[in-house]
Amino acid sequence: MKNKQLHFFFLEFILSLIILTVTLLVALSMFTNAATLHSKTQVLRKLSQEMVMTAETLRNPTTEWPYEGERQSVTTTYDSKGELSPNATNYTLTIEYDTRLTLNKAQLILTDQDGKVLLTLKVNALSQAKP
Repeated sequence: MKNKQLHFFFLEFILSLIILTVTLLVALSMFTNAATLHSKTQVLRKLSQEMVMTAETLRNPTTEWPYEGERQSVTTTYDSKGELSPNATNYTLTIEYDTRLTLNKAQLILTDQDGKVLLTLKVNALSQAKP
């Protein structure tokens, strides 16, 4: 009888260890996913702030736009931390300028490395102030 009780105790102990191990692995996986998501969110927040600052600069009537009377695109690449990087292309910010009319237009497009559009921002500003 004692052997059966001891055997049952060991079986219960081993099952408890298996359940604890699986629970810890799931918790570790969830923590890792949350940390990765937080990191990506911080990078997107940083890049979106840069987009908004660029848009505000372009909206300022005293700002001279980089191109006059033409349509141009400027592309900037960023690494996984949101830092400027000509080699890494984790994120790409493209600014499409159209200054052919009196209403200058720009479209800022942030994409990830797969080409998926993450953020788009459009800017319009008069090219000449009317007195």
